[in-house]
Amino acid sequence: MEKLTFQDVLDAREAIRPYVRQTPLEQSFFLGDEEHQFFFKLESLQRARSFKIRGAVNKMLSLTEEERQRGVGAVSSGNHGSSVAYAAQLLGIERAEIIVPECTPQSKIDKIRYFGGTAKLMGRNYDEAHALGMEYIHANGLTNIDSCHDDVKVYAGQGTVALEILEQQPDIDTIVVPIGGGGIATGVALAAKSVNPAIR
Repeated sequence: MEKLTFQDVLDAREAIRPYVRQTPLEQSFFLGDEEHQFFFKLESLQRARSFKIRGAVNKMLSLTEEERQRGVGAVSSGNHGSSVAYAAQLLGIERAEIIVPECTPQSKIDKIRYFGGTAKLMGRNYDEAHALGMEYIHANGLTNIDSCHDDVKVYAGQGTVALEILEQQPDIDTIVVPIGGGGIATGVALAAKSVNPAIR
């Protein structure tokens, strides 16, 4: 993997700006006291209801015209898949094939289809879906849009969350980030530390 840099995150911010909402940073009603304030970054207000649209759009903006014509694929348990489908719709990429496990909730499958993606159910669980899905993606010449596998474009897109947080509340001293595949944690950590090395 090429090395992720702060410049990658800055470039991603400019690239995705026309396609991604700047979400509010809202102070918690219930957490905090006179000495401590807590804020939530409301990425659930993105059109696809997830921060993952940031990385998906940034990655897909980097595709060649030939790659765009062939289409994109993703393996997902739901949120990443709907973000890839929505990003494809935004960018005029007609073919977006999302492989999901057979146990995926119908609501997530419906969201993928709503955004114009094709949901393909493969495998009893995520591991089986991933193995079968990667075979399908490669066999069909699709570009894999992976939310958590060493992709600088995806990580840089996710890192734009930190830029917004620190613009909206520059005195933030700690950012708590959920970890699944590690894409948002990697991007946010690099961006936040680049802006303010003392941040936790």
